Amino acid sequence: MRSIATEQGDSLTRLARQVAAQRAKPGFAMDAYFHRSELVYRKELDEILYKSWLYAGHVSQLANPGDYFLFDLGEDSIILARAEDGAIHALMNICRHRGSRLCEAAQGNRKAFACPYHGWVYNLDGSLKAARDMAAKAGFDPANYGLKKAQCLVFEGLIFINADPAAVAAALRRLAPPSPGAAPLRPARRQDRPPPSLSGRRQLEAGAGLVRARRRRGGPGLRPRRPHLAMGPHLSWRTSTSSSATAKA
Repeated sequence: MRSIATEQGDSLTRLARQVAAQRAKPGFAMDAYFHRSELVYRKELDEILYKSWLYAGHVSQLANPGDYFLFDLGEDSIILARAEDGAIHALMNICRHRGSRLCEAAQGNRKAFACPYHGWVYNLDGSLKAARDMAAKAGFDPANYGLKKAQCLVFEGLIFINADPAAVAAALRRLAPPSPGAAPLRPARRQDRPPPSLSGRRQLEAGAGLVRARRRRGGPGLRPRRPHLAMGPHLSWRTSTSSSATAKA
C-alpha cells in the first residue's frame, strides 16, 4: 500500500473540532483530515475494528488439518488455522519470545508454526510445543507462552474473528437459523441469475443477438421501456440505434 502524508500537529482537541465542523455540514463528503489523520486511524482501530466481529474467510479455505491463511487487521497479522482435531483457531502471527513474525506466506499447510529467529515451535492450536534451552530456566511453564489468540466463531461456514477478549457473540447469535415452523427463504428463481457459463459481456452480446433475431422475424425486439437501465449501456445503445434506423426507413 502506498504511504500518504499524515496530518501534522494532530491532537484530540483538533479531532473534536473537526468532528463538530463535519456534523455542521450534513450531506457533505468527509473532510480530507479524516482520511489523513493518524489519530483518527488509531481511534477507528481501537474503538471499532478491534471490537467488532469481522468476516475473515470461509471454512473451505481450511479444508484439511494444517491448512492456514493470513488475515491482516491494521498492522497486525492473524493466522487462521485448522488444528488436528478440526477446530479453527485465530492466532496472532507473532512469536512470544522476541516478537518475530511466524508466517510470511499468505496461505499454506503446516504441521506446526516455527519461529525463524530462535526456533520456538507452536502447535496448530497455538500452544507452545518446543522452546530451545528454555527448560533450563527456572519456573518456565510452556502452558503460559502459547500464541496470543483472537476470538473465532464459525457460522454457516463463515469464519468471524474479534480481537476483543471481552467481546460476546450476541450479534452473531441473532443470525441463528430460523425455527422449524418459520417460512424458508425464497430460493433465487432461474431468471434471477444469469447462466453460469456466460460472462457479463457475453450475456449482453447474447441478449443483443436475440433482439436482432426477433426483429428480423418481425417481432417487437424485446425492447424495455427504459433500455439503459434494464439491459445495460452496450445493449441500450444498439437498441436505440436500431430504432432510429427503423424510424428513418
